[in-house]
Amino acid sequence: MDNTMRDKIAEIISAGFMQHEPCASITNAILAALPSMVKPLVWDAAWGGAYESSSHVYLIKQRDNTGFHYIVGAGLFGFGAVEYETLAEAKAAANTHNRAAIMTSFE
Repeated sequence: MDNTMRDKIAEIISAGFMQHEPCASITNAILAALPSMVKPLVWDAAWGGAYESSSHVYLIKQRDNTGFHYIVGAGLFGFGAVEYETLAEAKAAANTHNRAAIMTSFE
């Protein structure tokens, strides 16, 4: 069974208290662990062989069998198209971008 975010944070706090760490160290450990707690994007098959994240923020579509476009933005009105050679690379890049975007809200 996967631990929830609450479980993971509770484990960090508990381990910190058991080792008598200062609160700042525990806080740093929680912040360092947050990126790994962001769930990967869920992909749905869209029309024309494209893939769209369930959040409708990321779209990946094949271009003339030469690679995939990774588009950041809502649906076809996206921006920031970057080419990747494989679908797996494009999905990984979208997940990395999504994780970074979420983590900026904690700064």
